[in-house]
Amino acid sequence: MKKSIFKIGITVMMLLQANTISAQVPEKEPVDADEMAYQIGMAQCKGLTDYLIDSQNVNFAFMDLFIKGVKDGISQVKDPEKNTYMAGTQIGRQIAQQMLPMINKELYGESSVVTISTEEFLKGFFDGLDSTPEAIAAAVEKANQMMEDFKIQNR
Repeated sequence: MKKSIFKIGITVMMLLQANTISAQVPEKEPVDADEMAYQIGMAQCKGLTDYLIDSQNVNFAFMDLFIKGVKDGISQVKDPEKNTYMAGTQIGRQIAQQMLPMINKELYGESSVVTISTEEFLKGFFDGLDSTPEAIAAAVEKANQMMEDFKIQNR
């Protein structure tokens, strides 16, 4: 019985002490929602400058245009017509800056000035937009085979 009373006494003392400790912790100021939004915005820029320079070829001499583009992109995202146009510009940039250089490098090598026809590429690309998945799958197979044959012929 003495052990039970002792355990109860220890438990009560621990609870009282815990309550005292928690009462001594100062309350934090409420979070300012605007300050939080600002800090989150700043945090999203981590690595952005390098990405914009290295992957998007952004020239920071025209930063005001970049900022205008960001604002337009945010304000126009709910307009289906403008949203579609902006998606087209993004894909166009990817084609020009990533796809075509990669294809040209694979076919002609690192330092070649010879390139595939952008006009013909775009004709095929636009036709592919209106094609069935089966037609696109067939084009993938045919393109892969033609590229392989081309590399063999041009060794």
